[in-house]
Amino acid sequence: MRRLLSHIDHLSPLYVSTILFFITVIVYANTLSNGLFYDDEHFIYNNIYVTSFSFFNFFTESTTSGGGGGVSNYYRPLLTFLFSVQYFLFGNSGFIFHLVSLLLQAGCGILIYTIFKKIFNSSIPAFLTAILFIVHPIQTEAISYASGQGDPLSLFFLLLSITYVLKKKTKTALMLLGGSLLSKETGLLAPGFISLVLVVQEKNISFSTIKSVLLKSLPFWIASFSYFFLRLTILNFSNTLNFYNANNPYTESIFVRLNTFFHILPTYALLLVKPFPLFIDRNVSIYTTIDPTVIIVILILGIAVSASIYYFKKLPILFFSIGWTALGFIPTSGIIPINGIMYEHFLYYPSIGIFTLVSFGIYYLLTNRSLIAIPIFIILSSGLFYFSILTIQRNSDWHDPIRFYNQTLTYTESARIRNNLAIAYAESGDTKNAIIQYKKSVQISDTYPQTHLNLGNSYLALEAYTSAEQEYLKSIQLDPTFDRPYISLINLYKKTDQTEKIKNILKLAEDVAKKNKNFIPFLEYLRTQ
Repeated sequence: MRRLLSHIDHLSPLYVSTILFFITVIVYANTLSNGLFYDDEHFIYNNIYVTSFSFFNFFTESTTSGGGGGVSNYYRPLLTFLFSVQYFLFGNSGFIFHLVSLLLQAGCGILIYTIFKKIFNSSIPAFLTAILFIVHPIQTEAISYASGQGDPLSLFFLLLSITYVLKKKTKTALMLLGGSLLSKETGLLAPGFISLVLVVQEKNISFSTIKSVLLKSLPFWIASFSYFFLRLTILNFSNTLNFYNANNPYTESIFVRLNTFFHILPTYALLLVKPFPLFIDRNVSIYTTIDPTVIIVILILGIAVSASIYYFKKLPILFFSIGWTALGFIPTSGIIPINGIMYEHFLYYPSIGIFTLVSFGIYYLLTNRSLIAIPIFIILSSGLFYFSILTIQRNSDWHDPIRFYNQTLTYTESARIRNNLAIAYAESGDTKNAIIQYKKSVQISDTYPQTHLNLGNSYLALEAYTSAEQEYLKSIQLDPTFDRPYISLINLYKKTDQTEKIKNILKLAEDVAKKNKNFIPFLEYLRTQ
């Protein structure tokens, strides 16, 4: 065993990088035939800024404003630029988008190996950390899903920035930090990761060390805080930090958000050990009061943090792993309300810290416990192979919308997923199944005007005009400012020669415009139809 480990330890960086690249290709090659769906509509193929390469709009408007998703506080201009380049070269074929995600995942794995080897002066655990990061199924939501490309893109630039920090090339590192910031909001925490790396590299946690690290990382903190200020002012498109887009106990109370997050942590931990079943749009309860689960989680975290500080000199890896994991969770912890409470891709950043600790623990057992070294190696090899198989299987779930939504509905019930499945059936020409799914979506939650609009369109395709009319009217009833059903109704009444009803719809639109001035331009447009 020692001979094998010694051989691995002496592999050249280029050789190791090649191995990591081919491992990534093996586990993610089957994504290359996958299509585009889910939020890809708003982020990619129906986003007019992406499809028309509107470079100026990438940097002056929200990421979703060109995709029919309305104005949001997502601002990821570099990601949008990359999407536009991919679309310009290959159209809406999923191949190029999934290929780029694959390459970014491989690049992140290689950079993890390079950085961690330099920090800890140990090749094997750095190599194992990179492999775990690459093959673990929990990463599929960020890699197999085209719109998830922001995660590997922002991490890639962060890791590149850390690489140049370690080379003492601050200007280049700052430029690369900008790449992370403009790829996804998680880039704001890049100075924290950089500071953590510098502290661990110094192998000392004294006051003088912390002061020195803060001085070295000061340009990065200034850049990050400056960007954050811009996001609060010029680049605050929704005039709010509430990415959840709703007012409820969760968005209005940081206590509720953090309390809920501490309840979710054990589930995240379990998913890293037992990454199945994996599915999107999980139903998560909101917790308004503290219970024993939260107390136990906080107690465990407190002990872990205290131990990492106390044993810093002997076990810097413990401090690094806990620090990286904690930083990785900050954006999704609920400090700022975001558009979801729990998603698998929320583990993309923090999982690196866990994988690092696991890798060093395994390396210690392999090198210091000769009696169990061979069983540990067998378990490790079997585990990595098993994770790889699960990743490949999960990638196949993302192949097409009908397969993906049906797989999701096996484990969770969601009005949004039902509606999306219905749209997929409608687009494939299966109108009857589409109507069934739209009705189920309404039964689960009758709050989305789009669902009634889509159901009306399906009835229209079957020439069930009365049913179509009823659904369009229900859509307007749910949201009088939702413009599309007005157009659909006027077209329907023209087709069925119901002139008097056209006047009624115009009168309804006029009443809405009296209460909402933003509706007036649409009213003028409607009068020309």
